[in-house]
Amino acid sequence: MTEFTPGPWRIWGEDDIAPNVPCLAVGCGEIGTPTCKEICLVDSTLDNMGDEFNLTHEDHANARLIAAAPTMYNFVASRAGSGDNEAIAIMEAIDGNP
Repeated sequence: MTEFTPGPWRIWGEDDIAPNVPCLAVGCGEIGTPTCKEICLVDSTLDNMGDEFNLTHEDHANARLIAAAPTMYNFVASRAGSGDNEAIAIMEAIDGNP
């Protein structure tokens, strides 16, 4: 079994991590506490003119997908445990057993 930081994971916005810095972080625990752990940073994207960083709809969608990873992992693991061959193949890929 793959070991990862247990969920639930949540999305922290700019106001949570760095005011006036357009980025999102995915993590668990409460910010500023010993249980706080950042999983990843979803950085902003330069606008079309290359002047300004802004969070796009895609940036937000990426953060939501990453935050859902523990829930999706548990679902696939459950299906694999029930004998679902596709889920077994996904679990093998996640665990590094192709």
